[in-house]
Parts: sequence; structure tokens; C-alpha cells
Amino acid sequence: SSLIQQRKKKYQEFLHAGHQAIFEKEFHKALNLFNRALNYIETAEVLTLLGWTYSLMEDLEQAKSYCLRAIQVDENYGAPYNDLGTYLLNEGQIDESLKWFDMAKKAINYQNREYPFINAGRAWMLKKNLTRALDEFSKALSLAPYNEELHSTVEKLKKSIHKSTNKINQPTINSK
Repeated sequence: SSLIQQRKKKYQEFLHAGHQAIFEKEFHKALNLFNRALNYIETAEVLTLLGWTYSLMEDLEQAKSYCLRAIQVDENYGAPYNDLGTYLLNEGQIDESLKWFDMAKKAINYQNREYPFINAGRAWMLKKNLTRALDEFSKALSLAPYNEELHSTVEKLKKSIHKSTNKINQPTINSK
């Protein structure tokens, strides 16, 4: 039991140090620290963090492979679904990304539940469907009501939709 506790403690220390290295933009150091954590305990969390680090280093293939591995380790952990969707969105695979965001939304274990809604909103904006985007951002806002950027995004979308609706409903004037 104490050996297990020691392993968990070392795992947490390496995770914390890896986060700090990311904050300091020392990505190779972060990879090393997250891999050391992985040597103590293989979790979906550390695999997702490895994927995230690779994405920050612009190696999306490695990033995606770590997300898939994280999902194999714990299919209930939401972050790798969202991250994988984000990588696909960044590659222009909008429809495919939306599938992964939907899976992230359904994940049982997800601390930042608003993220897949935000990212799905971004995807719908790219598809020029502002109504669906507004719906996604509004759901994100209900999950993160203190997020000022979300408040701003929702208000801008509402105004944009209102303007486009008014343009459609205005009668055209023929001048002869």
C-alpha cells in the first residue's frame, strides 16, 4: 500500500512539473516529465497531456496517436476526445471533429465540460452555421457562467444572427 502511495506521489510530482514546463514553453522538458509520470502510472490523463505537448510542438500525428491511446486506457475520460477533435478541426476536418466533440460531451469523467461545446461552436462557425454555433456556445456558457469571453461570443453571435435575419426580412425597394 505504501509503495502504491509513493508511486502516486511521484506520478503527481511529474505531472505538476510537466505542467510547469508547458507554462514555461519548455516542451521537450514537459515530454520528459510526462513520460516519467507515465512510467509510474499509465493513465488517460498523462497520455492526453503527452498528446497536448506534441500538439504544441506541431506534431499532430503524435498528438492524435496519444489521444487514441488515452481513450483505450479510459473511454470515460473526456479530454482526449475533445483534444482529438481540436487537432482534426485545426487540420480542416470539420465534420470529423464534430463527431469527436460529441463523444467528449458524453464522457462521464470530464472536468472542463464546456470545452467540447466551445470547440463545436468554433466548428459550426467555420461551417457558417451561426445558429448552431450560438447553441453550442450558449451550452458552454451554461457550464462556465463566469467566462467573460463566452459571454462576449454569445452576444456577438446573437447580434450577427439578428442582423442577418433583419436583412432577409426587409422588403426590397425597386427604383425605376
